[in-house]
Amino acid sequence: KSFKMAEIAALNKNQHEVYEKSLLQYWEMTSAIDTAFDDGIKQGREEEHLETARKMLAEGLEIQMISHITGLSITEIEKLNS
Repeated sequence: KSFKMAEIAALNKNQHEVYEKSLLQYWEMTSAIDTAFDDGIKQGREEEHLETARKMLAEGLEIQMISHITGLSITEIEKLNS
C-alpha cells in the first residue's frame, strides 16, 4: 500500500490528472453496476411476490390474506385477479 502511495505521489501534474479521471470513471462505473444489480434483485423479488400472489389467488385465498403474506397492496392483487 505504501509503495502504491509513493507511485501516486511521484506523478507529474498531467499524470496525476489522468489518474484522477480514471479513478473517477472507475467509481462511476462501479456505482452504476451496483445500482443495476440492486435494481435487478428488487425486480426479481417483486416478480416472485406477484407469482406467489397468482398461485394464492388460484387456490382461493382471500385478497387480504394474500396482501398480508406477500406485502403487495390489495390493488396490485386485484389487478392480477382480472
